[in-house]
Amino acid sequence: MFFSCRPKVQDWQSWCWDDYLNYFLSREAAKSRAKRREPNICTMLGETQFRRFCEPIRERITARFASSSPVVSIQMPARNDAMELLATLVSYTLLDVSPGYAELIVADNASSDETPLVIEACGVKTVFASIPGMGKARRAAYDSMAPTVEFVWLTDCDARVVPPLNRNQLAAHSTILQTNLRTLTERDNVIALSTGIVYEYTHPLFEILRALAVVLGKAPRIHAGSGANQFIRRYALDEIGGIHPDVPYRSREDHQRMYELARYAKKRGLQILSAATDARLYDPVYHSGRRRGTVADVVTLLKRGRHKIALPKDKYGWPIHPSDRISA
Repeated sequence: MFFSCRPKVQDWQSWCWDDYLNYFLSREAAKSRAKRREPNICTMLGETQFRRFCEPIRERITARFASSSPVVSIQMPARNDAMELLATLVSYTLLDVSPGYAELIVADNASSDETPLVIEACGVKTVFASIPGMGKARRAAYDSMAPTVEFVWLTDCDARVVPPLNRNQLAAHSTILQTNLRTLTERDNVIALSTGIVYEYTHPLFEILRALAVVLGKAPRIHAGSGANQFIRRYALDEIGGIHPDVPYRSREDHQRMYELARYAKKRGLQILSAATDARLYDPVYHSGRRRGTVADVVTLLKRGRHKIALPKDKYGWPIHPSDRISA
């Protein structure tokens, strides 16, 4: 099948699985989502038909992630992100993982759109976080994971595990999980890592500005360590008190968590790794560029600048957040 033209939703009853991959994971689909032009399939089909539409997705998700004793817990929050989440769940059908080895948890963060319907129709383990907030949603997922879990993979509902596919990649599989597991299995002194983040689609103007920022040293060559891709040993998260529920999103709850883990590791001679400093780890997730997909988005980013909050630094030069539980 050629990934040059997405199949029509109206013809879904005649779709094969390649049509699902084309519709949700093609370059055309990534561009549509980034520009916020993606139609809402839930409302197009209605609830009954949408549930039937999701049966092939549910079958594949259940086959991979239905487990009573998983070793890995993949956790993502979702708030009013039905179509982004649906595409992400389709991408997880391509994750290289043995059946039952991992669980997949979506924390519904008090959504008012069709996000709960998408979660249920696709057969994903879910937990409800009634109070809006990224930290609260992540904490709810963390508290609901299976007791057998040894590794926690924190990600986002708009972070796919495969790049936008072209016609030569129908049989593509994501090796991200295997890269994480291999690294932590081989190195007992590593408690967390991030294999990197790539935007699925951004406006060409953003790409030009980003390339210039990298040359000038104003932006990292590889994004790593954000909440879209953090792979952490469970015991280390437990030791710092788990996911902090009260760090606001705009205060970079993901960075705060990694700095706490870094302090914990520093005191014990342990390490945190990332693809930003070790190219051998580069095996990224593909994050939606929906805040960078149009000229208006780029202009807004330029006006706002990089979001920084003035915080004191510890003896290692790392920011100290008021909610930190691990001191330097």
